[in-house]
Amino acid sequence: MRYVRKIALALALAVAAAAPLTLPASAQETREWRQPNADLSLTILDTGRIAMPDSYGYKGGPDTKQDWPILAFLVQHPNGTVLIDAGCNPAFATGKAKEYVGFIYPLAKLIFDLPQMTPGQDVGSQLGALGIDPASINAVIATHGHIDHIGGVASLPASVPVYMGEGEVPEFSRWNADLNGFHKLDIETGNDFRTVPWEAEGLFGFGRTWDYFGDGSMVLIEAPGHTPGSLMVLLNLESQPILLTGDAVYFKQNYEIPAPKGNLFLHKADSDSTKAMQVIERVRAISQEHPDVLLLLSHDVAQFPSLKIAPEVYR
Repeated sequence: MRYVRKIALALALAVAAAAPLTLPASAQETREWRQPNADLSLTILDTGRIAMPDSYGYKGGPDTKQDWPILAFLVQHPNGTVLIDAGCNPAFATGKAKEYVGFIYPLAKLIFDLPQMTPGQDVGSQLGALGIDPASINAVIATHGHIDHIGGVASLPASVPVYMGEGEVPEFSRWNADLNGFHKLDIETGNDFRTVPWEAEGLFGFGRTWDYFGDGSMVLIEAPGHTPGSLMVLLNLESQPILLTGDAVYFKQNYEIPAPKGNLFLHKADSDSTKAMQVIERVRAISQEHPDVLLLLSHDVAQFPSLKIAPEVYR
C-alpha cells in the first residue's frame, strides 16, 4: 500500500508539472490589458486655462487659485483618428462668452472664473494647424459632458459623432444643468451624440469597457461618480501605457493622500461623492500596482510642465 501511495503521489506531481500555471485574477488581468501598439500615437492639445483654488481640487488643499490647464487629446491609429475631450467652446476665445453662457452669465461668474482661451486654441483650429482636416475626425470621446470637456465640439463639423457614457446626455436637460457644469448649447451643435456601447469585460476592477479599435490599443473604461456617465481611456502606446483619467481625479493628491474633491460655494465637484471616491481608490490602486502606467490628468497644474504638448507626440 505504501508503494501505491508513492506511485500516486509521483503521478500527481507529474500532472501538476505538466499543467499550465493558473495565475490569480489580478495577475491574469495584468497580463491581458497591456497590448502595446506601435501604430498608436497621442498628441496633447492645450486648449486654455481656468482659475480654480486647490481646495476645490482636493479636500484640505489651499484656497489659493491657480490656472488649471484644460486639455484635449488627439489619438491617431491606422483605423481612425479620435479626439478624447474637446476643450471649451471657441466663444471664450472670441469675446462672445456672455452670449454663449446666456442668462446665467452673472451667476456663473460669481461661482466660477470663466475659462480663458486665446484665438486659435479651440480644437478645430489646432487640428488645422497640425495639418488635420477636422472633418476627418472619426469621433469625439467625451470623458464627461462638462463645458471644458465638450464645448469645443462646436469648432468641429456636425458630421463628427460624439460618444458619452450612459446617463450623461439627460444631464443637459435638468433644471440646474448649468450649475452642474452642463450647458445645453453644447449638445445643440447638430452632431450625433451617442451612448458608448459598453461591453461586459471589466478592467482594473471597473465594471465595463469598450475596446474602440478592437485591438486593445484604446480601451474606454466606465468610471461614474464625477458625473453619471464619466469614463477614462487607456492608451496602449508602444513606449508606455497611458490612462487619461478625465475628471475622475483633478490632482495627483486625490489618489496619493487619498482625498476627495472639494466644494466651491454650494457647488459639489462630483455628482455622486461615494462613487467618485471609489474611482479615486481604484486609480490609487493602479498607481501602486502598475507604476509604469502614466496617469494623465486633465487639470493637474503640477503635472502640466512635464507633458509633451502639440506638436510633440507620444508614441
